[in-house]
Amino acid sequence: STVLEPKAAAALKRIQQTTWDLSNLAQVLLFLSSRKDRSIELETVDLRALLSRSLKLFKPEFAARGLTVSLTADDEVHAQGVRPLCEIVVNNLIRNCCDHGSGIVDIGLTSARLTISNRIVDGDGAQDSTVPRWRGNAGIGLDLIDRVCIQLGWSMKTSSEGDVFQVEIRFDRPDLSQLSVANG
Repeated sequence: STVLEPKAAAALKRIQQTTWDLSNLAQVLLFLSSRKDRSIELETVDLRALLSRSLKLFKPEFAARGLTVSLTADDEVHAQGVRPLCEIVVNNLIRNCCDHGSGIVDIGLTSARLTISNRIVDGDGAQDSTVPRWRGNAGIGLDLIDRVCIQLGWSMKTSSEGDVFQVEIRFDRPDLSQLSVANG
């Protein structure tokens, strides 16, 4: 087994993560383009475990950017969904915190919803609480998450106050007459 130098190991990890991200993006785009009038098969997804894995995955990025996570979560949180899509939703939201946030990232997870809020920094990393940083443009990542949420029967809401951005995903019960459910 070859031992990589820290810089090489970090570069390899980023390449692997980028490959994973592109694969997930392709999955989401294929899913969204093929679901015009077809039902989706839902399963019970452990969202607490997904969130824990995502936070572990992005822990080095949080540390590198000086971000601190404040997590308030129920011990067990399950929702009806499609596991790979749920992973994409959670990972994308956590990645957005890494890419655009500063200071403390507040995360709340209950059986009804996931909320994430954090301070937004501008392009050069400066933070000024008197100037709103989020101007209503959710970007393609959040747009795709919103579309996935709609397909899962969930809802997404974004808001900002000053330089604090918040996203809330509600795990609304889907209309079971339009979706087939498989517990797994």
